[in-house]
Amino acid sequence: MASCSLRCLFPILSILISLHIIPTSAATTGNCSVRASNIYCLDSGLPCTWYNNNSVIMNGWQMRVFLLLQDAGDFDFYCGFYCNGTCNSYVFSVVAVGENDHRVVWSANKDRPVKANAMVQLKTDGLVLRDSDGTQIWASNHSGNSIHWMNLDPDGNLALSNNESKIIWKSSAEKISLSPPNPSITPNGTLTPDGNAAYITPTYIAPTYITPTNRTSTPEGNVPYITPTNRTSTPEGNVPYITPTNGTLAPEGNAPPPVTGIAPTEENRPKSPKKGGTKLVAVVAGSTAGGLLIICIVIVLYIVKVRKNVEEEEHLEDDMKQVPGLPVRFSYEDLQIATEDFKERIGGGGFGTVFKGVLKDGSKIAVKRLDRMEQGMREFVAEVETIGSLHHFNLVRLIGFCVEKSCRLLVYEYMSNGSLEKWIFVRDPRPCLDWQTRKKIILDVAKGLTYLHEDCRRRVAHLDIKPQNILLDENFNAKVSDFGLAQLIERDESLVQATMRGTPGYIAPEWRKSKISVKVDIYSFGIVLLEVVSARRNLDRSRSESSCHLLRLLQEKAKEDRLFDIVENFGEEVENHRDEMIRMIKIGAWCLQNDPGKRPSMSTVVKVLEGVMEVVANISYKFAQAMPYVSIVNSDHISSRPTESVLSNPR
Repeated sequence: MASCSLRCLFPILSILISLHIIPTSAATTGNCSVRASNIYCLDSGLPCTWYNNNSVIMNGWQMRVFLLLQDAGDFDFYCGFYCNGTCNSYVFSVVAVGENDHRVVWSANKDRPVKANAMVQLKTDGLVLRDSDGTQIWASNHSGNSIHWMNLDPDGNLALSNNESKIIWKSSAEKISLSPPNPSITPNGTLTPDGNAAYITPTYIAPTYITPTNRTSTPEGNVPYITPTNRTSTPEGNVPYITPTNGTLAPEGNAPPPVTGIAPTEENRPKSPKKGGTKLVAVVAGSTAGGLLIICIVIVLYIVKVRKNVEEEEHLEDDMKQVPGLPVRFSYEDLQIATEDFKERIGGGGFGTVFKGVLKDGSKIAVKRLDRMEQGMREFVAEVETIGSLHHFNLVRLIGFCVEKSCRLLVYEYMSNGSLEKWIFVRDPRPCLDWQTRKKIILDVAKGLTYLHEDCRRRVAHLDIKPQNILLDENFNAKVSDFGLAQLIERDESLVQATMRGTPGYIAPEWRKSKISVKVDIYSFGIVLLEVVSARRNLDRSRSESSCHLLRLLQEKAKEDRLFDIVENFGEEVENHRDEMIRMIKIGAWCLQNDPGKRPSMSTVVKVLEGVMEVVANISYKFAQAMPYVSIVNSDHISSRPTESVLSNPR
């Protein structure tokens, strides 16, 4: 009865699992790869492009991992962007990782390393590696069959296969041993340290047999057996026979005529099984059947909940054709046409890729296709409404959005001159902006932050102010972008609890206590201001140790009353504006005070920049080292991103 219950439950369980899998697969068909640790499939709805911007820091090395194979043997295999040491360049590699060591077993571009924000893309015609500027560095070489799968096998090989699972291309991983091998047994019974497979040489030992008269013991110490007649012992567990001549025992393999054995008695008679054993089997079978039934019930409830959520989102999507207060809602087809099927990539952030597009009226747009979605439909729409309600000349404007099943896209105004980062550093190939333009950009950013902090119904802490998130239009008007890490703060709240987030080098010291205010943005603004004025990065490892850290350099120069020495030499223009630049440096230092209460508000900063107010005199140049320059999970952001927000402007 119990076994019948088990047989009946297995098909029911299979049907329930299949009911759960089918709607999930249907919801994810479309764009690219479903991820299963070490496998990507081109039939799923997730993107099949991986960017070198989320490295994990190991012990002296780091890697942006997108394929992982664990429990493959003595070590795990990681596939992704790998670097060792200072990490100015990366190699697309497969790395074997042991308990205390690691080693590259294969790399695509050993002689042509790439930079941060490089990308690997899987297409039907193969795997392609491009540098951050779009230059193709490497591609898998094959022809004919269309690629369907990419996977990492137990030998550390990266393989591309067609839809029939036939391997079209495969890397060649080195054979390695990272950890000390397990000892083995040599032919003489000792242990070998070299890890080679050893075995014991089989050696025949002649058995000693016992006659029925003397009942002596065997010299080998083997467990004895009783013979059928005299109950003497034999070595090696072989049942002997009695020879017909002298009654001694014969070795195995020479079977003499059979003899009569011991008559059955109460002592040696086989015992029948007890009834208690049958009851135990029934209890175990019943418990197993009950457990499977509970699992089935849980699966059914989960499926019902998932389907209910899907139906609610579909109803919300249907009812949300154009809600008052929301930005324009575009169809996926509209944006596909506007971007020429997402042809021209112009940037990317932590949550997606940005493409250039043109609407039917000729206006240029930047379309961000979100890759990572951790919100439901209702939360996403609520946040679009919140960010879409922010209107200021110095904020990048959210024009519209698209939400169709698993596809979610954001549409922003197009900023033709890109990010501020490309224009302000003297060591970059592009010429630096002149002083008047740089001064205007600083004022534009200050006005945008003043609006967020002081003029909105709920204050907005941006939490990721840096040159990459300040975009420039065709006239070099600066606009704050990327609200992917932003947090809303009620006007009656002075401090809020928040998970640490931001970019190393721009993070205020109070983040250590996890209680923050909008003053963390003012600290970040101070760093950006110093970078714009000095034309130096806040951390530049290409410089000497004494000048690679901008804050430390400023701290030392302040002791000598030589603030101007932090400014890179622009030539004659520098000397013509020396006093203005020193005043700007003091404003930046004011924004960097360790005590948030001693930093000015952004409206005060605007007044000082416009000449309405003066800089305070008692500025401290003893700066806390913000946060140490260590990477935590994401190399371009500290800590994990908050799950409550995914809105992120184009970069």
